[in-house]
Amino acid sequence: MRSLIALALLAAACAGGGRSAETFEVPRLPTAGEVLVSALPAGADHCVVARPGRLGPARRQQIVPLSHATAFAWDTDAPVGEAAEVRQDGSGAPAVELRLRVGDMEEARRWLAERAPFRVRWGDVDCPGSGCQRWRADAPDARTIRLRRGLWKTDVARTGVRARCQALSARFPGAYEVGVHAERGWLGAWDHRGEGPGTTREVALFPLDGGFDGVRWREVFRSGEMTPEELLAGLAAEAFGEPPHAESAARRHGPAEGPDGIESGADYRWEDLALAVEDARRLREAAAAEARASVPLDPERVRVEDREVLERQLALRRRALDAGDGAELPALRRLLERGLDAH
Repeated sequence: MRSLIALALLAAACAGGGRSAETFEVPRLPTAGEVLVSALPAGADHCVVARPGRLGPARRQQIVPLSHATAFAWDTDAPVGEAAEVRQDGSGAPAVELRLRVGDMEEARRWLAERAPFRVRWGDVDCPGSGCQRWRADAPDARTIRLRRGLWKTDVARTGVRARCQALSARFPGAYEVGVHAERGWLGAWDHRGEGPGTTREVALFPLDGGFDGVRWREVFRSGEMTPEELLAGLAAEAFGEPPHAESAARRHGPAEGPDGIESGADYRWEDLALAVEDARRLREAAAAEARASVPLDPERVRVEDREVLERQLALRRRALDAGDGAELPALRRLLERGLDAH
């Protein structure tokens, strides 16, 4: 009874104070992705926020065909919860900066040193000349790793892409990945004030449930300088809005005008993405094998018992000899000797 009386008195006090419950509304805290994006440099042409902590190793590998993030974010061994990155296009190699939110800094540094997809040089080092294309890493705080590559242009005033990326991350906290990309060519150019892109492409990857075990890819084109009708006609003419690995999509949506712009979408099953990953692996292996097949080998290492391999190596040596490379003659002679002995 006493507890009921106490509750009644508390309710009366709150009601009689003349202040509604809305007065005490707790402000929304920013997500880790928003915090990471806010620390990235301005002037980006592309911005991506990825949340690898929401997926296990196998799923991380399967989402790669749909992702715009660098390999660091979705590496199966990466001890990373969230990642944010910006990229700046240029006449040469692009400049990239990304930040990784990690739980254990020592574990993350071991991963970078031993298992990361690219070699990383730790420490805030200078990068004269070609050295800037090496990945450089440091730790701004105990839970964040910063990775950089290339020379970032600090005299660029554009801020639209990074700001929109941060807003998109806040809007879709449950997405696996969100990104904003400035479009060039007829779609683009930056607006006349240089403050933002004339046209941007927003991409997001969402989890799907309700009997469909997979991922939804959503793309939205926005333009501050074209009407929706003009943008839709241009996209159709230029074949934009095509989903990645369209042949693997189970369902497709649009392109069509929506509340946010010109929207396209596609749904993928995890099992189909796994097949796409396997197909890509086989293509890489085939390309590597073809590249190896086009290089003359040491005559002593050629498998001369394989007639196809022998004929290919003989053809490569003869082609080099015909091109005037006299140094090929001893190798060609030795290869012929071994071939005659074998056959």
